Amino acid sequence: MKTNFSSGLTDFGILTDSDSIVIVTDKNRCFLYVNKEAEKFLSVYGSEFCGRFSSDISDSLSPSYVSTRSITLSDTENNSRTFRFTRIPMNKEEGKFLCVGSDITESIEEEYGSAELPDILETVTEHLPSGVVILDTELKIKFANSSAIEMLMLNDRSNWFNRCIKEFFAGKLVGDNCILYDYHCPFDSLLEDGKAFYGELFCSWKSDGVGYINISASLSRDATGKVTGIVCTLEDCTEITKTRSLLEKSETKYRILTEFSPMGIIVHENMDITYINPAGAEILGYEKPEEVLGLSILSFVPEEERDSVAEFAREMISKGKPVVGFERSLIDGKGRQITVKMSSQPYETGGSMAIQSVFRDISEEKKRSEEIMKLSLVVE
Repeated sequence: MKTNFSSGLTDFGILTDSDSIVIVTDKNRCFLYVNKEAEKFLSVYGSEFCGRFSSDISDSLSPSYVSTRSITLSDTENNSRTFRFTRIPMNKEEGKFLCVGSDITESIEEEYGSAELPDILETVTEHLPSGVVILDTELKIKFANSSAIEMLMLNDRSNWFNRCIKEFFAGKLVGDNCILYDYHCPFDSLLEDGKAFYGELFCSWKSDGVGYINISASLSRDATGKVTGIVCTLEDCTEITKTRSLLEKSETKYRILTEFSPMGIIVHENMDITYINPAGAEILGYEKPEEVLGLSILSFVPEEERDSVAEFAREMISKGKPVVGFERSLIDGKGRQITVKMSSQPYETGGSMAIQSVFRDISEEKKRSEEIMKLSLVVE
């Protein structure tokens, strides 16, 4: 276990004189910062703790969510003490983790194997954007940071302390519906099988309607391995969930319109066809749209016109403006020359540009028009 004590880290000054053990590590488990209490702790338990940190704390706790675990360590004279450590991700981009520990030897309750949470936990989670909730084995809330209180509208401590977490949820989001829980829910399953769950979407009551909370949860255990409760991380995803639902509904309506449109609709990106509706595939001489996907749009253009068509597409993307009502000669999949009238619109998708075109076959119209023109000349 490497240690790298950096004196350049000044962000943790508030924790320097804390009575709790405070350690900051990187994603490789190197120590970036230790406070005074941690220095005293490591001088006694350093060797054993470093090994246990890798196996019992760092590896067994989730790298992405707040987790807690208790371990028992012995000093050089084989005197044992039990410590509870909570590991909190500080910055996902930089991969820093805050590990807060306290000696709970004297406060362990034999019947439940639990202990009062240190005040430091409230301090270090106070400004986290993520909600942190700790439950006991009866799913009663024992701790909630300010973000969790705001997300779940818990208000003052008397409103939520020792109340079941399920009281604050309308149910689990399944599709567009909130499914109310009866006698079983993911929290019950976690206590039964011990399998952590990540990214479960719950419905919660909001002042202006239903909100959506993304929850991840794992078990917390004491030094003997006995389950003492559940640690939960909450993310408020109300706006993104509602937006995604609206987009999905919009996309469904749009797809219905395009799939049943009598007009051909085609999308190409970097000249490769990424979408075509059934009418468009039929105009190009194919039975199924799937047969056209991945083909180059230029494969349907007469060879002598391909350079000019490619330049036309590049210019349209460069200007970012649509071109409406122009004619184009194409060669369909059966080798027949057809004439289409089309309108094209460039748009951004996934960081790149694509062109969507709506077109119809005017070959017969054009042929009749030419025949009428010839007859009119004969009459004259």
